[in-house]
Amino acid sequence: MQLTCLCLVVAAVSIVLSKTGIFKPEIEIKDGQAPLALPDFIEESGILYPIIENVTLAAGETKSEIILHNHDGNTCNLTFELILTDTGETLYLSEPVPPSGYIREQKLTRGLPEGNYEAEIIIRAYDPEDQTELRTKTVPIELDVQP
Repeated sequence: MQLTCLCLVVAAVSIVLSKTGIFKPEIEIKDGQAPLALPDFIEESGILYPIIENVTLAAGETKSEIILHNHDGNTCNLTFELILTDTGETLYLSEPVPPSGYIREQKLTRGLPEGNYEAEIIIRAYDPEDQTELRTKTVPIELDVQP
């Protein structure tokens, strides 16, 4: 009897954790104090979007450290896509991030040579139940790629 109850509890916890995205290594769920400084937000059409400004990257590196956060006041999942403006090339596309979740590191599709690049982050809001796209916000940024 105890073993059956334990198995049911483990199964229930596994289901809950997988639905929150906690098993996705890229996404972290904030509980209590965040271990990093989270961005400010702007509200548009009932959705809180993170304010993302200029980003500094190391030349040739495929790792970036942009805090992509879904505010805990949202009821939708967010995805984040980093695109070079002049070519339309996608450098990064996230998994859906649930409310209170954030991504602190991204693996880019390729490193960039030194220089400044116009880019945009496309933030898409999705209904967590049926994955219907609710809204899209495009955030222009500048990538400062340094040696």
